[in-house]
Amino acid sequence: MSYESWKKEFYPIDAEQAAAYYEGHDDWLVEHCLQKWTGALPKNTEKHDIEYRGHQIMDDEDYCCLVLASTSCSLCRAYADDEFACPRCPIVGCTGWTCDGSTYDEEKSEISHSDDRNVWSDSGADPQPMIDLLTKVLKWTKS
Repeated sequence: MSYESWKKEFYPIDAEQAAAYYEGHDDWLVEHCLQKWTGALPKNTEKHDIEYRGHQIMDDEDYCCLVLASTSCSLCRAYADDEFACPRCPIVGCTGWTCDGSTYDEEKSEISHSDDRNVWSDSGADPQPMIDLLTKVLKWTKS
């Protein structure tokens, strides 16, 4: 097994393609993200002889194959803008915060950040916080 076999199972469509293909289907975009993050669980990386470390999928030669960040996130690709990251993202709709702990105060026209709500950062060594967040958001998109 290898990164290529992992990719076939957990990231068969890249974020840009998913964002374009699933545009307007928040639940499908969340499922795409959830599939990728689930692939970073130890039981799945071990099966494919790769490793998840510091938001990166590493192959057996310690080469970074994929960074689990905005560049590989179909939600970010679909909803990010220049003023405030992801204002229309279903994560923001569900929780009021982005996955990295930011929110936008329209009255003050400013962005605030909370390290306590930075789920993405908390997922650097263990993908479970992002999986939990995305599972919650998926339920929200389907309600």
